[in-house]
Amino acid sequence: MIGWLMLSTKVDQLAITQSSFMNNLGHAVVFGGEALLLGLLWRPGLVGRPTAVWCTVGLVALAYAGVLEWRQTFVPGRTGSLIDMVTNAIGALGTPYALADGRLFCPRTLAVAVAALGSAALATWPLM
Repeated sequence: MIGWLMLSTKVDQLAITQSSFMNNLGHAVVFGGEALLLGLLWRPGLVGRPTAVWCTVGLVALAYAGVLEWRQTFVPGRTGSLIDMVTNAIGALGTPYALADGRLFCPRTLAVAVAALGSAALATWPLM
C-alpha cells in the first residue's frame, strides 16, 4: 500500500491529498506507522523493546522511504523531494524514538509531533 501511495499517478485523486499540508504530513504518519509495525513484528509487546530494535526498524523504514522517493523521480507527474525525505525521516525514526520507553503521551511524542507538523508546513511553502 505504501508503495502504491508513493508511486501511483492516481494518488492525487484521493480526497486527503487535496490538501498539500495533509499530503506532506502523511509522509511522517505512513513511515512512522511502518516502523511501528516492523517493531511489533520483530518483537511483540509495547514495552521492554531494546533501543537497538527501534533503531533498526526506523532505519529499515527510512531506507524504504528513500528508495520510494528516488523511484518517484521516474513516475510521470511525480517528483522526489528532499523535504519529503526529511518528513519521512521524522516519521520513520521519530515514532520509534517517541515510543521507545513504552509511553504514548510523553515529551518525546510531543517533540516528534511538532517536528512532523513543522516539516509538513515547511513543505507547503512556495519556496520548497
